[in-house]
Amino acid sequence: MIAKPEFLKIRLATIDDFPEIVRIDKPFGLGQRQPFFRASILNNQCYVCSQDERIVAFAILEAQRFFGNDFITLIVVDSDFRRMGIARRLLGELIGQEGTKKLFTSTNSSNCAMRELLESNGWSLSGSLDGLDDGDPERIYFFDRRVTAQNS
Repeated sequence: MIAKPEFLKIRLATIDDFPEIVRIDKPFGLGQRQPFFRASILNNQCYVCSQDERIVAFAILEAQRFFGNDFITLIVVDSDFRRMGIARRLLGELIGQEGTKKLFTSTNSSNCAMRELLESNGWSLSGSLDGLDDGDPERIYFFDRRVTAQNS
């Protein structure tokens, strides 16, 4: 199945989505993030992206989590649906949510796909943080939502 960004639906996750979120994350989180996912769903911080009723990606947006600014903690796309524009669409939806003027996220330096996605969508590198993952610094990015609002 080929995902078409124009047919994707993005909505807040419900607890019924929990098993699919865990399934999509399993290759990456090894099942260790389940309590975090459950709390994110219950706190209306988790978004799912679906096509034809199948969840193909999810993201977690935590309000005022990072020095008083909104923070995208995680974007995960089902491995069968990567490189199809799904993360780009989901990222755009999260930018459009009501929230703080600046939106932050981070990714490992080794995550070239996420770095490319952020940089090609107007995100700016804020800095780097060593010590979280040995030999793979965390890069912190921000997006100024005011610029998007001014261009609307």
